Amino acid sequence: MSNSIRRDLPVTVAFRVTAEQAARLLEAALPLSPGQYARRIALAAAGIDGPAPGRRPLPRVRDAGLLREALAEMGHWGGNLNQLAHNQNMGLPVGDVDHLRAELEPIKRRLLIALGILE
Repeated sequence: MSNSIRRDLPVTVAFRVTAEQAARLLEAALPLSPGQYARRIALAAAGIDGPAPGRRPLPRVRDAGLLREALAEMGHWGGNLNQLAHNQNMGLPVGDVDHLRAELEPIKRRLLIALGILE
């Protein structure tokens, strides 16, 4: 939720659930956060129009720290690849870039693990 929407909703409403209920709520809420899900359900049940849905929320990930690391590293690689493309477009020698694929594979694997696609 963006900060502007948060400022428009200054009151917090909370409720307690058992561990089993929390697990089921987390599963039912996907891809929303539990708070977004609960807000939509509660407001609809009360016949209240809620805030207009904004951008689609990002899915929850298994390991957010690993995802941040891998995305940062991919950003560095993106800069390097951009320089290579620029050199090629200028007619400068680029050299052999096949080794880049092998170096990017571990980053790709970490991304897939962080997203929960690979174990």
